[in-house]
Amino acid sequence: PTDLDACYDGPDGLIEVDGRRVAAPRYVFEAVAAESFGDDAEARLMPGVAIHHLCANRRCLNPRHMKPVKISENRRGR
Repeated sequence: PTDLDACYDGPDGLIEVDGRRVAAPRYVFEAVAAESFGDDAEARLMPGVAIHHLCANRRCLNPRHMKPVKISENRRGR
């Protein structure tokens, strides 16, 4: 993404990519990781892993504000 201050404005946090609906923050995080690693397989988050927003804005799409954590850890932080 070029605008690191971007937020999505969809009602459910999902966007459509290649005909499937995916969580916008997860998609952005994986896309940025894929650029860094150069391999999509290594960039994908494992099942059971969620994106924690360090900025506490769940609509944020800035990958610098995102941290992969276990889903249980992410729920505790709410």
